[in-house]
Amino acid sequence: MKDVFASLGLTIPQAIAAVPIFITLASLMFKLIKVPFKMIDIISVNKYVSLPVKDKAEAMRIIYEGEVKDKSIRYINELKLAEYGLHYPILTLRVMFDYLHSERLLSVSSRANDFLKYHKVFFIDGSNNPHLSKKRMSITVFMLSMLMIISIGGFIIGIKALVETLHKSPDVASVVQLVIYILSEILFVVMTLTMLTELSSVYQATSFAKKMRGYNSEEIFKKYKEGLK
Repeated sequence: MKDVFASLGLTIPQAIAAVPIFITLASLMFKLIKVPFKMIDIISVNKYVSLPVKDKAEAMRIIYEGEVKDKSIRYINELKLAEYGLHYPILTLRVMFDYLHSERLLSVSSRANDFLKYHKVFFIDGSNNPHLSKKRMSITVFMLSMLMIISIGGFIIGIKALVETLHKSPDVASVVQLVIYILSEILFVVMTLTMLTELSSVYQATSFAKKMRGYNSEEIFKKYKEGLK
């Protein structure tokens, strides 16, 4: 044991005294690792798909129960839907599920799921159609792109550090460094893939919103024609 601590440049008392410091550093590193994913969670909430059937049925009941004149009940319903991960106005949600039903999709498709996740990048017009907010979209894409660039940069730097460590004479310190670098590289790869997936989800969300608008316009036109008869 003495030899191990000596290779790290520590005496036994110093190593014992350093234990709380190592634990604190490990805790801080773990929290730091979770930060990018928390940021993605803020932009990209994916809750509705994972809800049990009972909650989904309750959400459908609220969406299709008809016009509610009492403002307090209407606000309570909107709060419930937001809790379920459905952050759009009730009429817009009705259009969305009508469109999914017309396409014979029994459950929320991946594109609809992305549309629900990225509700912050859309605004709703007077016809309950979702439109892209350029400002919000720019912020979202910028954040995702920056995190991806940082991850790629970290991976490249990590490769260089790995090569340098492998050329060192083998000892405990170099082995510890090697393990840390390998874990960091895995993290950077996971982060890069996550950012790419999220960027793809943003595109899928905008594509779904466009199809929704087309469907809603057709339905409004049909009602208009029926009204003329």
